[in-house]
This record gives sequence, C-alpha cells and structure tokens, in this order.
Amino acid sequence: MIHGRRAIRAGQALLDRDLEVPGEHLDQQIAGMRLTGERPGATALVKLALHHVERARREHRAAAACLAAPHPCIAAAYVDLLEAIAVSGPIRDLHRLVNMQALPTQARELTEALKPELEGHPAILAFEAAARLGMAQKLPASQRDAAFAEAIRLAVAAALLEQGQSRTSREALRVMVCLRSLLRPF
Repeated sequence: MIHGRRAIRAGQALLDRDLEVPGEHLDQQIAGMRLTGERPGATALVKLALHHVERARREHRAAAACLAAPHPCIAAAYVDLLEAIAVSGPIRDLHRLVNMQALPTQARELTEALKPELEGHPAILAFEAAARLGMAQKLPASQRDAAFAEAIRLAVAAALLEQGQSRTSREALRVMVCLRSLLRPF
C-alpha cells in the first residue's frame, strides 16, 4: 500500500497539533507500536488517524461545541477535512488496485483491512463491489451468481449512500453495467 507516507505524517502532525485529545498523541502511539516490534503499516496509520478524529469529535472542546451549534463552523469543517485526508490514501490505493492494476484480490484484502473504521463508506463500498466483480469472473459457474449478487448489492449501496453524481457513483454504476452485460450478454 502506498498511501503517501509524507501525507500520512503531515496528517498526523496536523491532528496532534490542532486537535489535541487528552492522553492521545499519534506520534507516541506509533513509537509505542515500534517499541513492541510492530511495524505500523499504512492501514494501521490510517486507522489510528480515524480513531483520533473520532475522539476529537467527542472530546475536543472547540470541535464538540461547533458540532453542537445549529450552523456549521470552521472547527467542524477542519475536522472533516482531516478525516478526508486520512481516507483519501486508501481510496487512491483502491482505485489503483481495481482500475489500473486489475488486482481484485489485493483490493478486497485492503477493504477488509479497513474495517470496521471505514465500513459503509460509499467509495470503499464501490471499490469493494468492483473487486468482488473481478474476483467473481474467475470463480466456477456454480459460485458466480452469488458473487455477482453480492457485487450488485455493494454497488447499489454505494450509489444510494453517495446520493449524487460523483466518482463514487460512477464507479458503482460501472460495476452494475458490467454485471448486467455479464449476466445478459445479448
């Protein structure tokens, strides 16, 4: 997984500096993982960042006050931005694995590794559907229909959650169109 190491480190620095959560510093958590002999991969770093953002939403005074306000404010938008930065790396990796390298098994493994933190995220669902489509084409005919049905279910969920015209909706639609042509070739 490539999730730009510099982007991850920059995101961690922003989280630690701007959204300080008592008792939680990403640099200390990463150092602790390394002390125990664990080499945190990109997925582990993304999960740590998402956990930090979630705690900041609940415990950081400015972010919590902003989220409770009737009108959006800068602190809530900034928290959303930091979360989007953390999520963008895995989405880029999934796009690369599914659409550029045609490695559906690795894409499926990445979607599983990102659970439960990103379970239900529309882009992750769309790429999981595409990965399952790629894997289903290599299955025996007896197992293919069930795999296609699961890919359709994920693609429809991604499109419904996205609610509009976007790259995620386009990816979900691509999966549904590919499946329709595979199931009814004429």
